[in-house]
Amino acid sequence: MNLDLSSSNFTHLPDTIGNLASLKRLIVETNELEELPHTIGNCSSLLMLRLDFNRIKALPEAIRKLECLEILTAHYNRIKGLPTTMGNLSNLKELDVGFNEIESIPETLCFAISLRKLKVGKNFADLRALPRSIGNLEMLEELLFNSWLTLLLINRDTKSPSPKKKNSFYFGFRSIFRRSQTASTENM
Repeated sequence: MNLDLSSSNFTHLPDTIGNLASLKRLIVETNELEELPHTIGNCSSLLMLRLDFNRIKALPEAIRKLECLEILTAHYNRIKGLPTTMGNLSNLKELDVGFNEIESIPETLCFAISLRKLKVGKNFADLRALPRSIGNLEMLEELLFNSWLTLLLINRDTKSPSPKKKNSFYFGFRSIFRRSQTASTENM
């Protein structure tokens, strides 16, 4: 089951949203949401959650229960940080939280082992570096972040295996380097 509530001027979602256990895709873009109900964690079949263009200040800790979640987009909100439990989302392939107010990315995000795309660009707070553990995300193919962030992301002490595919990393919207199939993080 899919549910698209985009451009509906919603200020909140009802707690009963958690009763939709068979919900696969929830799209709540371009509304006035400031928060998600904690019952969102009961949507155990959810594969895609799109929350773009709202006023959300924080993602609930209950998001850790969305074990099937593959795509989470929440760009253009007011999110200040990500829950430390984001690492529990082992099936998460794409996380887009650009254009927010994120101050830090939790080290535990490295446990989201399926993550292929991470977009944290244009966060207007004090996000100046990404955790070193991001270098342990073997499946990561695309990383987009602010051009004023430091290069501490890929550190030479990382003992992660070589990535399986070509990986692109971006500062702003400009590609700065690529990792080939045979490259390791120690060669960067």
